[in-house]
Amino acid sequence: MDGLTERIELGVGIHAEAGQVWRLVSEPDWFINQGAAAPPVITRVDAGRWVVRDERFGPFVIRTVGLRAPRYAAFRWEPVMRNGDTNAGWTLIEFWIEDQGNALVSLRVRESGFSWAGLTDEQRRDVLEGNAEGWEAALEAARSFLEHS
Repeated sequence: MDGLTERIELGVGIHAEAGQVWRLVSEPDWFINQGAAAPPVITRVDAGRWVVRDERFGPFVIRTVGLRAPRYAAFRWEPVMRNGDTNAGWTLIEFWIEDQGNALVSLRVRESGFSWAGLTDEQRRDVLEGNAEGWEAALEAARSFLEHS
């Protein structure tokens, strides 16, 4: 996590083929709700947009920004504020899949755009720390799933 530029960057090595990793990474439902008791309700709105209703995190929208199989996927997500304001909280989530040789693939994630209006430095730090923990769990879950499938 990089507090100065307000982004999270993490990665994991996965013993799998790039195509397997791509099939998981190219749709946003895999990285939501890692380890929560109740799974989120994900509704596909159109070809590039989902609405997610999660018991713990509340509702938000995920939009596909770009897909370049089998190496890059990008999404934006937006928490829906209680007052219905949908213009706050966008972050960009990018994934890179790179062959490392010997059936090892590197899966990297970067989430950026944490300069939300209305958040104090302490709130922003809390969001960054919470999301970094979430990405660590999501990457480990992806590794475990793909290596044991």
